[in-house]
Amino acid sequence: MFEDNWHFPNCLGSVDGKHIEIVPPPESRSFYYNYKGFHSIDLMAIANANYELLYAHFGTNERISDGGVIEYTGFHNLLTNNLLHLPGINPTNGLPYVFVSDEAFALGENFLKPYSVKMLDHDKIVFNYRLSRARRVVENVFGILVARIGVLQKKINLSPGNIDIVVMTCCVLHNFLRRHATSTYTPQSQLILKMKTLMKFDMAIGLKEKMLPASQWDTQEIQLRQQSLSETSSKPFSILLKAECYGRKITCKSSEVEKRMLE
Repeated sequence: MFEDNWHFPNCLGSVDGKHIEIVPPPESRSFYYNYKGFHSIDLMAIANANYELLYAHFGTNERISDGGVIEYTGFHNLLTNNLLHLPGINPTNGLPYVFVSDEAFALGENFLKPYSVKMLDHDKIVFNYRLSRARRVVENVFGILVARIGVLQKKINLSPGNIDIVVMTCCVLHNFLRRHATSTYTPQSQLILKMKTLMKFDMAIGLKEKMLPASQWDTQEIQLRQQSLSETSSKPFSILLKAECYGRKITCKSSEVEKRMLE
């Protein structure tokens, strides 16, 4: 899917974190105060190419960077100990399967981030460009969550234990709506409009690198996105959302949530 949609082969998921703004508990002082100047708790997530969440971790205070937050997750523990049972080398291109992230995360065998701006040449610029296209999928998921679920649009004034329940419920609800109410939850016209906006940046880089003439971008890219969105909307929904909130492990199969919501 990532190769078809975003021209980045062997990608298993896009990884990033988001500040969830909160009203800090009494006497918490600066414990939840982040470098952006407000109180928050971190939502660390992995998204697939269809804007669905594969994994979510919530509960780390935002004094720690995204690269530090991921080290507190079960995902990181499994990844570093080779317990995720990832696919082997892709026989088509001879490369391993990877997760993609931004420069805040540590580079690993199955974890890629952009090259530093201090060591860029033509090939590395192209790589950073392609990785950025795949990585920003999770940022788009965060944007959809905030735009469509009102509780995330303002400070959450609950106890930390209840905030994690609210946020993780939003993540499960997002996956459910992406599968069962795609046309109303994320209208294709809005996604295409967003793609056009992102493509303005893509076109500038594409022209610089002579990868695709400007006259071909609008037609070819939008047709590709429309085709991929129509294909994925009919696929079975079998996302397993695993949340780890304040030391408690919560595993919830989306099918169980769907059953309860439909009853």
